[in-house]
Amino acid sequence: MLGRFFSGKHSKELRQLHGRDWGKLVVLIAVLLVIAIVVFAVFTTFGSFPADSRHLAGLEQSALSSSSPSVARLGEQISGYRTWLESKGTSGELYYFLGLAESALQSALKESGFAWFHISIMRAGFVFLAGLRLFLAAIALSVVVGIFSWRIYEEDDALGQTGNGRLYYSGINAKLENLTPQGAPDKQIVGLACPQQESDSVTRASSLGRLLEEFDAQTLTNISLAGIVLKIGDYPSWAKPGGNNNDSGLGFEEVPLVQSTEGILRLLLEKQQQIVEQVDESGLDQRPFLKEPAPDQALQLDHYLSILSGAVDQVLTPELRTALVNVSSAELATVVLAFQAGKVLAYESTAGRWEQASNFPHLAARAVLHSVAAFGKEYNFAERETVRRALIYASRASIFGPVRFAKNFTPESRSLRQLVELLMAAPNKLVSVADEVELAELVREAHVLWREEFSRTVLSLDEKYPNLIHATSTNLFLVPVQALVEISKASLPQDMLSRLTKLIERVSERQQARDLQVLEGTENLKDEVPEYEKVFAPFQKAELKELGDSHFVSPEDLRVWSSVRVVLYTYGWLARRVGDYTVPESSVVYVVMDQANSEASKNHLGLVGQAGVAPLRGERLKEQFGREWQNRFYSARTAKMAENRQHHERQMQGISDDLEEAEQLTA
Repeated sequence: MLGRFFSGKHSKELRQLHGRDWGKLVVLIAVLLVIAIVVFAVFTTFGSFPADSRHLAGLEQSALSSSSPSVARLGEQISGYRTWLESKGTSGELYYFLGLAESALQSALKESGFAWFHISIMRAGFVFLAGLRLFLAAIALSVVVGIFSWRIYEEDDALGQTGNGRLYYSGINAKLENLTPQGAPDKQIVGLACPQQESDSVTRASSLGRLLEEFDAQTLTNISLAGIVLKIGDYPSWAKPGGNNNDSGLGFEEVPLVQSTEGILRLLLEKQQQIVEQVDESGLDQRPFLKEPAPDQALQLDHYLSILSGAVDQVLTPELRTALVNVSSAELATVVLAFQAGKVLAYESTAGRWEQASNFPHLAARAVLHSVAAFGKEYNFAERETVRRALIYASRASIFGPVRFAKNFTPESRSLRQLVELLMAAPNKLVSVADEVELAELVREAHVLWREEFSRTVLSLDEKYPNLIHATSTNLFLVPVQALVEISKASLPQDMLSRLTKLIERVSERQQARDLQVLEGTENLKDEVPEYEKVFAPFQKAELKELGDSHFVSPEDLRVWSSVRVVLYTYGWLARRVGDYTVPESSVVYVVMDQANSEASKNHLGLVGQAGVAPLRGERLKEQFGREWQNRFYSARTAKMAENRQHHERQMQGISDDLEEAEQLTA
């Protein structure tokens, strides 16, 4: 019956889905068989076996003198195989061959009619045993080739994400036609969310429709999205996540969704016009920070929009302000309306109260947007990608962990993404979220500038810091902190550094307070700041003095490093372990290197000690210089980290980290 509706291939897949998949069992048996052959090959190749062929020689003579031609042929065959294995085979191969040959000859001498069968068996057995070493070599070669050829594929691809050189099947079965200049199919598949909406005439006549017309954003896509918002106009503007038992509210005097949508949309469209008409010449460090509303204050819509206006100004860096100008008012309206209309899927009423049933309201917005047929017709591929990515990446983290942004995340998409994350924030969290959103974008922009300068100057650092930069065989890159600070000062504008420092201080202070509330039991354990979201607190005066005295780094350089390390930690530059020790949050350590090939002074044990070192992960250098990146720098076989100066001195003396032994040797 399946054949009436599906092709033979698809019918077979459905039968496998409903029944037992014997193919997987066959694959499992084949894998186990290969493993068994490999183990047997290693055993016979490298093992030692007794090889006594005297008994076999007697059987061979009996076979050669037999009146049966087939038995005589078997004797000649075995004699030739034995001679070859004795001269070119291993003791294990010869041992198992002798056992097989004796059994074959004994059987053939008793019943000559089976001699031809035994001839076939001996031929196959000889080929198997003689080819074991070749089989092992083929397995070893395939492993080596696999290691060097199977790697993550990071290029653009027509079907989207890719793995080890293989296309990622997205589920779309379509011809590769009507392609973009980049080779991607310019085809938008209409989704199946399809929520109810008001008619076009009612929507166009509404205040929301007139607002779209006022800003020249009255596209069919936006009319459809506005119709959905009007249909669910009595939904709340915000709702607490489901399962949240916290009695505190959202800090907002509730208004219907349609009313807040109209206010938010007008605010953002007017903001875009202001950016087009006015050039912001103020530096980053001159921007004011938003003030937190009173904890017990329920914000009215006007007050919320006022805070949102300041938050928009804050999270849009000069680069993103320029990018937002390149976004049409229709695209901006589509993003806002899609997010608001997505609440039809994200919100639900339970026992008389509204709650956010989905942890991914931004993805619900994308689903609703994809169900609008006009979206694939009115916007081209690049515009759809800009809008879609703004929604997909609206959240920087999820219940599954941090969200990894696309490498080719355009400034236009990022500017819209910043706005959507502000809209996702509860009104009483808007100020703190604005700081985090601005910090995330500043860290990204700072990393781009820092990496360009690092890539340009890293090979010449040894001229200014001779014999102080080493690569280790354990994939570490050990650099003086002063060198990284110098790169930071050369690449990052002063106003950016200053703003980074202020934002890091504000965000880390809130995170510490949040963790303290969890520790004291006033907040749920799930509200603890995840490790991947933590921001290192700036160095305090006591820490600056201790690090400066211990590692001979100036307080000014340490203040710069205090901010830059957050950028490097976010993008995976900082190593978290050196030897057996975990690198502290300061990322400024003592190291002891063994077998360094630089001209650095060594003690009587051949060890090189160095203070004020920032350990970096070699993976980031491999991305630029390839697998042999260590060859471009001085190298050391191993590196150990010391926790303090006394520990460093003990390691330089070759004293074990065993505390009892150390006390005895230093007494």
